[in-house]
Amino acid sequence: KEQKFDAPLDKLRSITEVPMDPTDKVLIWAIPLVGVSTIQGIFDYCFKKVRAAKLRDPPSLELIDFNDKLKLVNMDTSDKNTIASAKKEGLINSGLVDFVVTTLFHDGSGLFTDEHNGRAIALLRNPV
Repeated sequence: KEQKFDAPLDKLRSITEVPMDPTDKVLIWAIPLVGVSTIQGIFDYCFKKVRAAKLRDPPSLELIDFNDKLKLVNMDTSDKNTIASAKKEGLINSGLVDFVVTTLFHDGSGLFTDEHNGRAIALLRNPV
């Protein structure tokens, strides 16, 4: 049986396509137990990039600044419903986030638009 996904993958560009367009955003596919929190920390603290993470209710496009050390947009991308809500709110088109972390690759790819394509990153464990 063929599986159908809600989100198209045509808004994702190849990570090898250079130079990266400044409007492109990064999708980190969070596969459990592969060190995603390390990559997330590098983007957060070393590269000073802004990501979506719900810190308080209700989720919103509020930018929360932790003394210029960490910036988060108060939006959840952890399940189908919250990703749909983030898409409806225009998370990617808001220009507030630089990257999104989610375990749901296909749903997460649906956040990206013609104006803001995605670049996907996945870490895999050995053995796969």
